[in-house]
Amino acid sequence: RRERLETEKLQLERENKRLKNNREELKVELERKFKTNAEDRENELHHTQAELHELREELNDLRRQSARNEKLLDDRIEELDHSRRRGEQHEVEVRALRSRVEDMKKQQTSIEDELDLSQNQYRKMLRIVEERDEEIEKINLQMEQAQTRARRNISPWPKAAFAKTTRDVDGGASSSESSCDV
Repeated sequence: RRERLETEKLQLERENKRLKNNREELKVELERKFKTNAEDRENELHHTQAELHELREELNDLRRQSARNEKLLDDRIEELDHSRRRGEQHEVEVRALRSRVEDMKKQQTSIEDELDLSQNQYRKMLRIVEERDEEIEKINLQMEQAQTRARRNISPWPKAAFAKTTRDVDGGASSSESSCDV
């Protein structure tokens, strides 16, 4: 029985040794896995923190850019409003100027019509004056001829005809004078 106990003891010791070795192997393996997992986690944590830092930087940059863009947009909107107001003001001025131009065109047309009428009246008066001047010249010529004949006392017509002609000439002169006075 002793032998059997010893055999069992030896077996148990071997089993114990084998288990201890297994335990040591498992422990080493677990430590190695834990160490690699810890390193992986630590690397992953550092990597994630770096990404987070980059994302925060990017977010801050985007916020700054957004603020600049908003300011630029506000400036552009203000410029656009100012340009729109100026454009409306210019439109009002253009309408006023167009209206003024139309009024001036109407005035010009009216003045041109009056000028045409005045020029026509002037030409008519010139024609009348020319006609009267021609009549006066004819009468003066007839009068000179009559005076010349009277001085010579040579009458190609009978005296009665001459007297009649002089009366016509004198009557014509007085009628032409009266028409010239008008």
